[in-house]
Amino acid sequence: MSCLVCLSTLKAGDLYCSSCGAVVPEHPPKPQAAEVRGRIAGERKYLTVLCADLQRSTDLISELDPEAAISRLEPALIAMRTAVRRNRGIVSKEGGDGLIALFGAPHADDNHAVMACHAAVELVRRIKLLNDPALQVRVGVHSGYVVAHVIEADFSSIYEAGGPAVHLVKRLESAAQAGQIVVSESCQNLSAGLVRFNALAPKRLEGFSAPVPCYELAEISGLTRWRARSSKGLSSFVGRADEISLLEQAARDVGSSGQIMALVGTAGIGKSRMAHELVGTLRQDDWQVLEAECNPLEQAVPYALLKKLLRNVLQAGNLNPSDQPEFSEGDALPHSDLWPAALCAVLDQPVGDPRWRELEPLLRRRAITDAALYTVDKVISTRPTILLLEDLHWIDGQSETAIEALMSLAASRPLLVLLTWRTENTPGWLAGLDVRRIWLRSLDLASANALLDDLFGAGASFNALKAHVLRHTGQVPLFIEEVARQLINRGILETDAGRFASKAPWDALEIPPTVQGVISSRIDRLPKEDKALLQLAAVVGPRVSAHLLTTVTGMPAVQLQSRLWSLEILDFLVESRWIASSDYEFAHDLIREVAYDSILRPQREELHRRILAALEAGSAGREEDVAEALCHHAVKAQDWVKADRYGHLAAKKAFARSAFRDATGYYRIAMDAVEKQPPSIQREQRAIDLRIEARLAYAPLGGIEEWFGLCRDAQARSEKIGDEQRRLASTVAKAVALNFYGPPIEAITEAEQAVALAHKLGDTAWLSYAEYVHGQAFFIAGRYRDAELLLNQASARLASAPENVPPGTTGSSLLVLCQMMKAIVCASTGDYDESEQCSRQGSKLARKNDRPYDIIAADYGRGIVKMSHGDFDEAETALNEAAMLSRENEVRLFLPLVLCALGNLYLQRGQPAKASDILIEAKREAEALSQSGGILLASAYLASACAQLGDVPRGLEIARASQAVAKQKGYQVIEALALLSEAGILSMQGASATGEAIARLERTIEIATRLGTRPLLGTAKGILARLLAASGRKSEAQDELLQAIDLFAKSKMTAQLERAKATLSKFSDL
Repeated sequence: MSCLVCLSTLKAGDLYCSSCGAVVPEHPPKPQAAEVRGRIAGERKYLTVLCADLQRSTDLISELDPEAAISRLEPALIAMRTAVRRNRGIVSKEGGDGLIALFGAPHADDNHAVMACHAAVELVRRIKLLNDPALQVRVGVHSGYVVAHVIEADFSSIYEAGGPAVHLVKRLESAAQAGQIVVSESCQNLSAGLVRFNALAPKRLEGFSAPVPCYELAEISGLTRWRARSSKGLSSFVGRADEISLLEQAARDVGSSGQIMALVGTAGIGKSRMAHELVGTLRQDDWQVLEAECNPLEQAVPYALLKKLLRNVLQAGNLNPSDQPEFSEGDALPHSDLWPAALCAVLDQPVGDPRWRELEPLLRRRAITDAALYTVDKVISTRPTILLLEDLHWIDGQSETAIEALMSLAASRPLLVLLTWRTENTPGWLAGLDVRRIWLRSLDLASANALLDDLFGAGASFNALKAHVLRHTGQVPLFIEEVARQLINRGILETDAGRFASKAPWDALEIPPTVQGVISSRIDRLPKEDKALLQLAAVVGPRVSAHLLTTVTGMPAVQLQSRLWSLEILDFLVESRWIASSDYEFAHDLIREVAYDSILRPQREELHRRILAALEAGSAGREEDVAEALCHHAVKAQDWVKADRYGHLAAKKAFARSAFRDATGYYRIAMDAVEKQPPSIQREQRAIDLRIEARLAYAPLGGIEEWFGLCRDAQARSEKIGDEQRRLASTVAKAVALNFYGPPIEAITEAEQAVALAHKLGDTAWLSYAEYVHGQAFFIAGRYRDAELLLNQASARLASAPENVPPGTTGSSLLVLCQMMKAIVCASTGDYDESEQCSRQGSKLARKNDRPYDIIAADYGRGIVKMSHGDFDEAETALNEAAMLSRENEVRLFLPLVLCALGNLYLQRGQPAKASDILIEAKREAEALSQSGGILLASAYLASACAQLGDVPRGLEIARASQAVAKQKGYQVIEALALLSEAGILSMQGASATGEAIARLERTIEIATRLGTRPLLGTAKGILARLLAASGRKSEAQDELLQAIDLFAKSKMTAQLERAKATLSKFSDL
C-alpha cells in the first residue's frame, strides 16, 4: 500500500506515513480497475495490425557491444516509428529489430486498413532512404478482430492487442521477402481501389491448417475515395428526390451571385453519391466543375485540401502558378507580387523568390489565402461553376482559413458551393457563414426496396430476406449495399433466401468490415459516459427501457435522459414508436451489434447479470410477461439455473400461442442449461421432464427425428436412475414418434410396453394417452378393429375424466385426436355413419378449443370421411383448410398426410396434373420430416398420376418400388394401395398385361379382405370386374361387380356406387 500524498510505501499497521507524516486512512479507496497493476481492461476491436521486422538482424549485432548493437539498429527503428505515427498508427510493441503497430486504436477509425497500407509503404521507403544495404525490412499487414487492452507493467503502461489476428500478421511478415509488404485478404478487401495489390499464391503458414490467401502491396493508387469506390461499380441511385430538387433549385437560382449548400449526414448515408449525381447533371448543362476531397491521412499535412483544389483550378483555367497576377494600374494589392511564390509553396513546387523564405508566418498565410482567392476568382468569373468540397470533417487546419475565404466568392460570382461533412464533426469555422444545410436521413422504405431490387433482383422469393436486411441496416444506403454484397458472396441467394431470413436471429447477417469501421469510429468519438451507456443499451437488447437503464446504472433519471437524448440526436437511438412509455430502439441492428461486439466477454456477462437482477426485481409476480428477456440475459450471464427456469417459462408461453418454432428454441435453451448444472438425481429428473414436454413443440413442426431422439434419451435416463414413472412417459412419447418415424411393428411394440407399464403403475393419465398411441399404431399397420377398440377405450377415459391427462396437453385436445383417428378408422372399414359421427364430434370440439393443431387434425379427418362418401367438394374444402392452416402455423406434422389425401381426391376427380403437383409436394415434405409412411403413401398415389399423364414406365417403376418397401416395412394398407396403382397402370398397356394386372388385384383383394377394409376391397373388385369383362370373362366380371356394389352400398360410398351400377347396366346390355 502507498501513501496517498507522497506515494511512499507503507507497512501494514502504519497510522502515519514515515516520509511525510500524512494520516493513513482506515479504508483506503480501491483503485479503478484499469489502474490495478497487471489488470487487463479493454475491448474487442476490428482494426489493422502491422508487423515489421529487420531481416537477419541478429547477424548484424551478434558480435557487437550492447550499446553499439542498439545504435546499429536504432535508425531503422526510428524510421519505422515515424512511418507508423505519421499515418495515425500507434506502436504497440517494439523489439530490438522490429515492431507491431495498431491502426484504428485506441479510437476506432474506418480508414484503419488504408492507413496501415500507407504506413507500410512509407516504412519501406524510409528504410531504403537510410542507404544501408544491410538493413532490409519485411512487413505483414492484416485486418481482423483483436482484444485491445492496457497492461500495467512495473514501470510503464502498454496498449496491446491480442488474438489470432496478431499471430497471423506475424506469420505474414515472416513469409515476406526483403522489402516486401504481404497483406491479408481482409486488409486487401478494405483497401482495394485506394491501394493496388498483386495477388500471391496462398501461403501455408505455421499454425494455420489451410493455405492463407495473400497479396503483395504494390503501390498507393492515388485515387480519391469517391473514384476508388465508383471504380468498383455503383448501384442504382434511388430516392432523394426532395433533396435533389433543393439542390437543382439552388443551381437554377445561381446568377450574378451564388449559394453555399451543404449535405450533412452520418457516414454511409449517401452524401458523396448525391453530390456527384448533381455534379454529373450540371456538367451536362455545361457547368464548370471544381472539386477537392479531404483525406483522413492528410489532416496533419499543411494545406492538403487547398493543394488539391488549386491543382484542379489551375488545370480548369489552364493557368500556371508562377504567372504574375494582372491588375489595373494602382489596383495591385499588398504582397500580390509574392502570390506566385505562395502558390508554388502550397503546390510543393520550387520557389524562386528569395523573399518568400524571409516572410513572417502570418504574412505567408495571408499571401497564400489571397493568392488562392485571386486564382479561383479568375477561373469562376466567366461561367457558372459548382465547387464541390467533400468530407470537411477531415480538413487540415491550415486549409481552413483559405477555404473560409473562398466562401465569400459565392456572394458576387455565379458559384454554387457544395460542401459535405459528417453529422458529428461539423467544422467550427463554418458557424459564421450563411450555409444552407440539407440533413440526409435513411432512405424511405420504397427507395430502400428499390435499391435491394437492383442488388438482389425483384423476385418475390427474396422479399423476406430484403425485409430482414432493411431492419438490419436501418435503410442506410452504404450499409444496405455492403450487407447485400456480403450475402451474395456467401451464396445465400443461390440457396434458400426465404428460409435464411425466417430463421435468422438479430446478429445472423454479420457485420461487413467496412460498416464495422464506420460505426466503431462514430461510437469511439462519443464521450466516455455516453459510450458506456450505448454499450449497456446494446446488452439490454433491441428495445431499451429508460427505467431499466436507470435501475442498472443508478444514474439520476434526469441525467440519464439527457444522455439518451444525446444518443438520439446523433442517430444512435430512436424513440420507440410502438410504446407509450419513454423506451428507445437502436437506429438499426448494426449499431447494436458493433456496440455489443466491442465489449469483452467477462464484462458482457457481468452486465447481463446486472440487467437480469433488475428485470427480476421489476417483474416480480409477472415473470411470464418478460420470460424471453429473462431467459436471454440468464443465458448470457451463464446463470444456468435461471436459464433453465426462464427458458422453460418462455417455451410454455410460446407453445400456448402455437408459436411452436419459438417453443422448441426455448426448450432447447432450458435443456442445455440443465446439462450445465452439477450432476444429481434432481438434474436427471429435470432433464427427462423437459424432453418429454419438449416433444409436444417438435411434433407440430414435424421435427420427428429430434422428437424421437429426445424421447429415446429420456427413456435411457429414466432407466438409468430407476424412475418408472418417467420411463412410462418417455416410452409413450417415443411410441408416438415411431408412428411417424419407424416401421409399424416397432411402434406397436413400444406402445404395448407403454400400455402394460401404465397398467402396472396404475397411471390412468398416461394410460389413456398410451391407448390412443397404440390405436394409432394399429391403424398404420392396417389392424383396424384393434385400433378401433383401443381408440374407444381412450375416448371413454378422456370423456369421463378430461382433466386426467399427462402434463403438457389437455383432455379436450387428446379427445379431438381420438375422434379424428376413429373417424378415419371407421371410414377405412366402411362404417360411414360412425365415421361421420366421430368427425362431427371432433370438429365441434376442435372449434371450441380454437387451437390450430386441433382444427387441422379435425379438418383432415373430416376430409377423409367426406371423400370416402363421395362428397368431393366438401372433402376438398376441409383438406384445403387443413393444408392452409398447416402452412400458416408451421404445423408440418400433418401436411404430408393432408396433401396425400388431396392428391388422392384429385385422382378420383380425374385431374392427374393437379394431383401430381400436390403429391410431389407431399413426398418432398414427408422426406424432409423423415415420415417413411408419408413417403410411401405419396409414392403409391403419385404412380397413378404419372401413368394418367402418359408416363406409364415411370408410374410403374414408382408403384413397384413403393409396394416393395411397404411390404418390407409392414405398411399393409400402403402395400395394397401400391398394388392397386400398379394394376391400374398395367391395365393401360392392353391385353398383354391384363393377366399381370389381375394378379396384382387378386393380391390387393387378399390384403383388403384380411384387413377388413370394405372401401379398398370394393374398389379392387370394381377394377377387377372391368378387366375380366375386357378379357371375355363376363360371368366372373358380373359377380365381382355385384360384390363391389354390395361393399359400396354398405360403406355408403355414393360416388363409387353410382359408377359401379352404371357399369353393371352396361354388362346387362351386352
